[in-house]
Amino acid sequence: PGSETRDNRAFADLKFERHFDEAGLNLMTRVYYDYDRYRGHYIYNNAAPPPTFTRFFDLAQGQRAGGEVQITKQIAERHTLAAGLEFRDNFQIHQFNRDDASGTVNLNSDVQRTIISPYLTTEWRLLTNLTFHVGGRFDYYDSVTHSANPRVALVWEPIGGTVLKALYGTAFRAPNAFEQYYTDGST
Repeated sequence: PGSETRDNRAFADLKFERHFDEAGLNLMTRVYYDYDRYRGHYIYNNAAPPPTFTRFFDLAQGQRAGGEVQITKQIAERHTLAAGLEFRDNFQIHQFNRDDASGTVNLNSDVQRTIISPYLTTEWRLLTNLTFHVGGRFDYYDSVTHSANPRVALVWEPIGGTVLKALYGTAFRAPNAFEQYYTDGST
């Protein structure tokens, strides 16, 4: 009793796509805005005899905006190439934690993070029912690390409705702000 959380979320996403049939070219652009807010009150039992209860207040708020541009080009009858660039600016990442009984602030963190990710992929239709894909993506995180990730796939459709895939790829997810910075003073 006495513990509660409240979440708010809002986002907007705008996408534009244009096909240039005569050039065998497709252009896709996208921009977005994303907002989230979290508030929580938690009651902790301090287990030591005699048991005492402490109430903590948590707040997290984030705003981010970004965009993506992708160009897909039909190189030959059986060969397609796609290149793109994705950009994300996490311009507000705020976290706060307070022990309500003592008033002690355990965390008051404001950080920002920018991620820029170029990528390139190509597809060859070897047969009408067999395609080979190869590509890669490089993620540049301004405050954490960088990551390059290749992907390779062979996709076969032996009969309609049945698809067999042989895939290889790597992926990376940078730690989020909660994983990097959060503390409630208990550890």
